[in-house]
Amino acid sequence: MSIPGTGGGLYSPALAAGSVAPLSPLSRLVLTPVVSIDDGVPAEVRYAGASPTAPSGVFQINFVVPPVGTYLSKHTVDVVFDGSSTDPPHTVSIAIK
Repeated sequence: MSIPGTGGGLYSPALAAGSVAPLSPLSRLVLTPVVSIDDGVPAEVRYAGASPTAPSGVFQINFVVPPVGTYLSKHTVDVVFDGSSTDPPHTVSIAIK
C-alpha cells in the first residue's frame, strides 16, 4: 500500500524547495516513519521518501499490510514520525484476501 503526505521532514539526499523529485536517485526521509494498523499491528515500511515527479514537499510511504485478524473493509492506519502521530488515526478502505 502507498500513502502520500506532506510535512515528513528532511530528505537524504536533500531536495531543493520547489523542485520536482527525480526518479533517480530516490530521496528518502531522514526520519523513518512507523506505520501501524488497527491499534498497533506493525506494518513493514518498504520505502518512505520523496514521491518521484511530485513537488519536493510531497512524500510517500510504501508499506505491507500485515495480517490484521479481521477481514473488515475499513482499517485505521497510524503513522508516527519521531514520536508524533497522526491524530486521530485515519480510516482507509483496503481489500484483504
